Amino acid sequence: MEAQRLDRRGFLAATGTGIAGLAIGPKSPEAIARNRQTVPCGFVGVGGRGTALLKATLEVEHVNVVSICDIDPANRAKASELAEKANGERPDQADDWKKLLARKDITTIIAALPCDLHYPMYRDALAAGKHLYGEKPMCLTVEHADALVKQSQQVGTVFQIGFQRRFSEPLKSAIKLFQDGIVGQPFDGRGVRYGSGGPHRKPGEWFSFRERSGDWMLEQAVHNFDVFTWALGELPVSAYGTGRQDLFKDWDPKRDVSDYYTAILNYKSGLSLSWTHTWVSPPHSNFTQSHEQLVGPKGAIDLSKGFVAFRKDSSPDGNPTRQLESTDRRDSTLFALQSFFDCVRTGQPPVVGAKEGRDATLFGLLVRKAVYEKRAVTMEEILSRTG
Repeated sequence: MEAQRLDRRGFLAATGTGIAGLAIGPKSPEAIARNRQTVPCGFVGVGGRGTALLKATLEVEHVNVVSICDIDPANRAKASELAEKANGERPDQADDWKKLLARKDITTIIAALPCDLHYPMYRDALAAGKHLYGEKPMCLTVEHADALVKQSQQVGTVFQIGFQRRFSEPLKSAIKLFQDGIVGQPFDGRGVRYGSGGPHRKPGEWFSFRERSGDWMLEQAVHNFDVFTWALGELPVSAYGTGRQDLFKDWDPKRDVSDYYTAILNYKSGLSLSWTHTWVSPPHSNFTQSHEQLVGPKGAIDLSKGFVAFRKDSSPDGNPTRQLESTDRRDSTLFALQSFFDCVRTGQPPVVGAKEGRDATLFGLLVRKAVYEKRAVTMEEILSRTG
């Protein structure tokens, strides 16, 4: 039987969500005026990801990019030209983020830097009283994660972490479906991120060094780890891992990040979750994919694809499968930034903040230690600062 298909409107009706949570309806004059307030912001880091954030920000209404900071003059010039074409005003340029943070006319910072610079930059921005959108991972150590959570609470400005998948309408709908019990209490989890990029980037770049990137568990897989934590509402209590970091030594002798790794994660609830991440797949769709799947007594759900397969007699409507579809597939990065600027204007807490950033860092540190040491590692060890 063909999979049952639900569009976004059909899903909301079926789950009883309705449109109440979509903030549709008349707004007060105060709310309208607040939403039209122009937010002056500065960008710190305008390489590949920073430029993507800049392009998305330039699509958000009532935001003025007034300054661009990057150590590379070419990056600064390209980003400034891009901003000028979009809003008719050329931002000034700086080579040190402290110069931006000292300015009273800049209330908001968007940062996309190498991972080892996240903590010092985020610490400085919060200390300066700025609202901050900072790329993931939030940081690379437990100590820094705890410090940023505490600092964020004390300062009270908006601090959003760049987990843009939290703003994907299809993924949000799939996670709600899962949390409503569509497959029951999960006992099996499966996640993969199969890439064909080989070494990725160029020899000697910061991505190749665990001290700078945190390795792929923290630089990249935290997106997937955040999805699992978001859906399950809990962190794993232990992990066992294995992997290799030597496949590309001839190409980049000093490289020490993982070329592929696998971890088995255990949860207090009894769930066992397998995770594999690799760069060594051939460039073919049969071998390159990414997903987060959860299996329970009623069936299984693929969160990324919004697909559910039921066990016999477990479907609520008799259909053996269900495909959740969304009519809104706009860039989740744009949604994330729109939400961030809305929070800046209203003072509301961000959808994904320092606590969620800390959880993803802990998850990544647990997997990394298990992989490096090829043994079972507990979350207690990570929290005791041995990770």
